[in-house]
Amino acid sequence: MKQKYPDQLFEFFKSQPEHFEERTNVTKKVIGGIFTLGFLVLIIFPGIIMEGWLVLGTAIVGVLFAAGYTYLGGTEIYSKKSGGKITSMGGMVKFAHPERGTEPFGPDDMHIINMFNNND
Repeated sequence: MKQKYPDQLFEFFKSQPEHFEERTNVTKKVIGGIFTLGFLVLIIFPGIIMEGWLVLGTAIVGVLFAAGYTYLGGTEIYSKKSGGKITSMGGMVKFAHPERGTEPFGPDDMHIINMFNNND
């Protein structure tokens, strides 16, 4: 029987609520909301700064980014065991066995294996 593996790592975190939890950072949501409202005011009253398409165009792009930041940002995943925030490293980390040029199960390998076994 094949297991269903999640497509993204954060799906894995969400599927295990006994180990991980989502927390909302209210400060980020409020800051995003303030910027969204500010850009909306500039869209409605572009003459506050000066007349022109540049202000209106900047306000439209700004309200799109600020609304997206407010809607999508501010929610972070934390480990219930350690209380630490789960962050993305931005790339894929690969433990390449033959390419690294060290001896298998040498001191560096054993250090990593011991850290893994000790849950460090």
